[in-house]
Amino acid sequence: MEIEQKLTELASFTPKHEVLNPKVSKANVAWHIGHSLRVVNGVCSLLATAEPTEYRPKFSWQWQYVKLTQRFPRGKAKAPKGTIPPEETTENDLRELLEKTRKKLDTLRETTPKGAFFDHPYFGHLTYKEGLYFLAIHTHHHIKIIRDILKN
Repeated sequence: MEIEQKLTELASFTPKHEVLNPKVSKANVAWHIGHSLRVVNGVCSLLATAEPTEYRPKFSWQWQYVKLTQRFPRGKAKAPKGTIPPEETTENDLRELLEKTRKKLDTLRETTPKGAFFDHPYFGHLTYKEGLYFLAIHTHHHIKIIRDILKN
């Protein structure tokens, strides 16, 4: 599961950014795209600024479950404040954020310090590689929700 592939799929949904299906989600397609991109940007920033000497691995049943199943249960977690997109989000806003996100990922790949990690609120310290895997799974989670929103 590659994050770049997931970003390409997210981009394909931007023309339908205003679609809402309350039976699936309280939020429209734009919210799910915007939230996913903000999470990627946030994790990239955390990975780029982590102090490798502070890394403390800790076993997490939740992370093991997510890695094994490659999915998040729906409706179990609340989005952190910094990852909530504005209520009014245009297709152009999403495209600009997507471009910013791709550049940030490229920069991260080129400049990531050895031993980079980020501290996830539920899963603990995740390494660079685990962080990218988390982003792919998280983004895919929202892609599945978007697909369900667009079904009807």
